[in-house]
Amino acid sequence: MGDIVIAAVLLASALSVLIKREARQPFFEGAERGAKNALRLAPSLALLMGGVGMLRASGFSRLAEAPLRRVLSVFGIPGELVSFMLIRPFSGAGGISVLTDIYTEYGADSFVGMCASVISASSDTVLYIIPLYFASCRVSKSRYAVPLALLISFADVLLSVAVVRLLGCYERA
Repeated sequence: MGDIVIAAVLLASALSVLIKREARQPFFEGAERGAKNALRLAPSLALLMGGVGMLRASGFSRLAEAPLRRVLSVFGIPGELVSFMLIRPFSGAGGISVLTDIYTEYGADSFVGMCASVISASSDTVLYIIPLYFASCRVSKSRYAVPLALLISFADVLLSVAVVRLLGCYERA
């Protein structure tokens, strides 16, 4: 694969020389804009990653689990998914970590494991993406974005559990 990329870059360079077009200047301008964007976004990313680390280390998800289990059982959502549902909107790596814990404890082919898999595949880290995109585009008023994104994430969980129940593609204990 690397050979193909190198060959493509050399071919593009040779073609730009043949058609007398400057190829380096647009590349450097793009790299400069990318570096400026990365520097502008770095504080937001650092705060977000630090917040996720503190959330996991604080034990908040364990504290919030008990009352949420009762509420989620009304919707037919297994209580074992609470910690996954709390961390997934913030952090993809944290979500994968909790997903691995679910697989270890309940099995990947269990109902809880299948639900967690479908949720993981069909959801995103909305509380990570929203600040990142809004900071990148310099949007200062995000009025409905976060509540709507969280509502959609909850709808995703409901639909994921419903699909797994409907298909019955899990090991029954």
